[in-house]
Amino acid sequence: KQYNLNDISTIDKLVTFYSQSIRKDSINKINKNNLIWRVDNKELDRNIDEFRCASGYFNEFKINHINELDNVIKRNYQTLSYFGVDKNKFLSFFSKKRPLGIDRIVPIGKTLDFSLNWDGYDLINQMSRSINII
Repeated sequence: KQYNLNDISTIDKLVTFYSQSIRKDSINKINKNNLIWRVDNKELDRNIDEFRCASGYFNEFKINHINELDNVIKRNYQTLSYFGVDKNKFLSFFSKKRPLGIDRIVPIGKTLDFSLNWDGYDLINQMSRSINII
C-alpha cells in the first residue's frame, strides 16, 4: 500500500533541506521520490538535530570510528539506530564515555519497538505503588 503524503509534509521536507543546504554545503539528497528523503552528510555537525523533519526525512552519516558519536550526542537524544556495527562496540563506547543522551541502541527497523524499559526508565517500577509493612 502506498503511503499518502500530504502537501505540507512535502513542503516541510523541502524547507528543511534548503535550510540545511544554506548552512552546510557538504550534503547531498539521495532519494527517488517524495516519500523518503535521505540526506547524506559529508561531515557530522554537532547541531544536526536542528534539521529534523517528520514524514520521512533522514540525515545520514557514515562514521569511521564509534568515538565520532561523542561529538554529537546530546541529552535529548533517546534512541540510536545502527546498521553494520557489532553491538559490543556500543557497549564498550558507552561504558567508557558515558554520554548524557541515548537510552536505547537498536538495529534499524526496531526503533519503534516497545519494551517495559523505555527512555532509560523501568516503566513498571515508575508506575507502581508499593506498600511496605514492617
